[in-house]
Amino acid sequence: MDTRFKLEEARYFLKILTRLVDPEKSNFYLSAFLSAWRSVLDVTLFDFIKYYPLGLSEESQLKITDRDFWVAANALNHEEALKFIKWWRQKADMIRKHPLSKERNKIVHKEYPPRILYAPSTLSSSAVYMPSESMEPAGSSGFPGAIPVTTAVSPFTIEIKFPDLLEECKRGFDLMESIVNEAEKEFSVEL
Repeated sequence: MDTRFKLEEARYFLKILTRLVDPEKSNFYLSAFLSAWRSVLDVTLFDFIKYYPLGLSEESQLKITDRDFWVAANALNHEEALKFIKWWRQKADMIRKHPLSKERNKIVHKEYPPRILYAPSTLSSSAVYMPSESMEPAGSSGFPGAIPVTTAVSPFTIEIKFPDLLEECKRGFDLMESIVNEAEKEFSVEL
C-alpha cells in the first residue's frame, strides 16, 4: 500500500519548511508539501482499489475515479467497498473545504510566486512579504531586502488568510494523518 508513503512525502516537505528560510527555495517546498498533502486521499483510493477485488483491470485502476469505484462496488454489491467509498467521499469533501486546499489550488495551479511570500519567523495575518526591487544577497536574517505590505501589490501576492501559514500546514498534516489512521482502524487494513 502506498498511502503511508505519500503521507511521509508530505511530512518530509513539511519538515524542510519548518527549517527553511531561503526565499528562493521555500516556495518549491511549500508547493511540494501542498501537492503531496492533497494527494494522500487520492493514493488511499488507489490503495483500496487494490485491497477490494472489484474486477478492474490494472490499466483501468490507474484512471479510476471515486464514481468508478462506487459503480464497480455497487455492481458487485460489495458492502465493505461501498462503506469505504462513502467514508472516502466524506473525507475528500472535508479536505476540499479545508483552507489549505484553497491555498494549494492557488499556489500549485494559479499564482506560483517567484519568491516566498512568507517566512516562518515573520508571517503575520496582516503582512505579506514581497522582495524589494533592490534585493541584497542573503544575509544573517535570511530575508533581506523584503518590505512588508498589507495590500495586494503584485499579481504574485498570495492573500494569507491564516495567522501563520506554516502552522496551518502543520494542522493540515495532522488532520490528514488522523484520516489515514482512521482508515486503517475503520477498515482493518495497513496502509
